[in-house]
Amino acid sequence: MNFFILMKQDFRNILSNPSIMMFCLVYPTALVLLFGFLFSDMYQSDIVTSYDFYGITMIFYLVLQSATITPTVFMEERNKKGNLRIAYAPVSRIQIYMSKIITTITVLTVSFLIHTLFLGLTGIVNFGKENTIWVMGLLFSLMLFMTTLGGAICSLIKSEDLTNKIVGITVNCFAVVSGLFFPVETLGRFAGNVANATPVKMTLNKIFEIIYDNSLLGYGWIVGIILAFSIAFLLIIHKNYHIEDYI
Repeated sequence: MNFFILMKQDFRNILSNPSIMMFCLVYPTALVLLFGFLFSDMYQSDIVTSYDFYGITMIFYLVLQSATITPTVFMEERNKKGNLRIAYAPVSRIQIYMSKIITTITVLTVSFLIHTLFLGLTGIVNFGKENTIWVMGLLFSLMLFMTTLGGAICSLIKSEDLTNKIVGITVNCFAVVSGLFFPVETLGRFAGNVANATPVKMTLNKIFEIIYDNSLLGYGWIVGIILAFSIAFLLIIHKNYHIEDYI
């Protein structure tokens, strides 16, 4: 029962946070429509439109940005009074941090699911049609990876400002490595090979392969790697999270 009370409180905190709600309710569709419109002249192919390309890349980038939400849920200043009450409540620290992680992932998953369904069902973005469920599986696996990564960094650093800076740098590095801003291969074969060996690059490559080649080869392997890293991040959180550090 205590666990569900904690989750209810964490849901309330997330849903009352303006920046998180803006991220969840506005950014995904707004960015896809904006970039799709601005660069529509660059994509004249009937196979891939600007909305298709930026529909994938902008959603992917925002999924990477999920790592910035977890530190807010863990460490936001206005949550400290609630953390003080929880610190003296008869609940385990596992319940405390798992409540925050589960509620964060739930809110983000529902948000991105709504946006992707809207963009896909209206025909604005091609998410793979009958293969959309596989694309969503990769995106939500990556979301788990990023939110637990944000929580792991948060539990190690224990400073909101420093955590936000490190997470921000990490997210942008992942975006560069995955090739969202420019093809990594332009930096040389070695850089390209290193990038292709990272979970984020493998995930983005597989998403495009699923959509345009109908290829699920290696899908389970990629998801397995992502989940293994996510479990490792959860173990880091378990070892280092103490509610008294966030009071």
